[in-house]
Amino acid sequence: MLQRRNGVIVITTFAFALFLWALTGCPTKRTPEGWSVMPQSLDFGAATRSDTLIISHGGNGGEGEFQVHGEAPWLSVTPKSGTLQPQGGPTIIAITVTRAFMKPGGNSATLRVTLPGSDEVEVPVRADAILSADFTATPAEVLEGDPVLFNDTSRVLTGADPVTEWHWAFGDGASSTERNPVHVYAAKGRYPVTLTIQSRGLTDTRTRAACVIVKRPAAPKAQFAVSTRAPIAGHPVQFVDVSLPGTSPIAQWSWDFGDGAFSALRDPIHIYTAAAVYDVLLTVTTDEGSDTEMKLGLMDVRPAPPIASSDPQNSS
Repeated sequence: MLQRRNGVIVITTFAFALFLWALTGCPTKRTPEGWSVMPQSLDFGAATRSDTLIISHGGNGGEGEFQVHGEAPWLSVTPKSGTLQPQGGPTIIAITVTRAFMKPGGNSATLRVTLPGSDEVEVPVRADAILSADFTATPAEVLEGDPVLFNDTSRVLTGADPVTEWHWAFGDGASSTERNPVHVYAAKGRYPVTLTIQSRGLTDTRTRAACVIVKRPAAPKAQFAVSTRAPIAGHPVQFVDVSLPGTSPIAQWSWDFGDGAFSALRDPIHIYTAAAVYDVLLTVTTDEGSDTEMKLGLMDVRPAPPIASSDPQNSS
């Protein structure tokens, strides 16, 4: 404001700021010329789930692509982009804005719509959340027939009525009204899970797409390698298990070396005492079953070289 001190007019800091603002103009963005936005802001309150934003131009709105950007993860827009074509009549863009999972209390964000040949259109968005449904699934990847624990982690605004009902949909046609249920999936697949919570007069829903991945149990595949296929009789040979376990760890190994000897070690060492050709078999076992790899004629054991005599009478 203006003040007179000792006959001198003094402009206060606030008045000086207003003076600069008047010179430079309002720094906030305005709707680009020719375009109109209805409504100019969105307020979902505590109950509204979605609304439509209409951006229109009385004449030809131009040619090119428009894009919609939202800075908050709790907002989703459809469509996020599109291409405008020249036309004789008005140009109209209809954008559906939907609220999703958010923290309890007031949530605010800004949608920015980029129009061809124009500045951005900014639309403030606000939503209130009294209830906020959320949950976890443990484990998120299981085998057919294994249990999954669903744990409610929903939140309620401080001072609001507590959650009194829970409604689960597990994606396979089964449901539950327990707060922290356990569910077993019978078939492999990727299942969406939905939790709807309810307090006095209020509800909220959270859906997680592909929340649980169910796999079919896989049997093991026996495979092995050897340090050499042509050992000398009496020399050790290293056998190495390289089997694929499937969906369960290998619990048992059974080796048949073809010469009447056997082993239950994972990576045994064996000594062939006689020169011959031998078949080798390895059987591995898990909770899902057993598998055997048989390699016919794998080992071609060579005879040991004769031991040189040290008798002087036999020397030349």
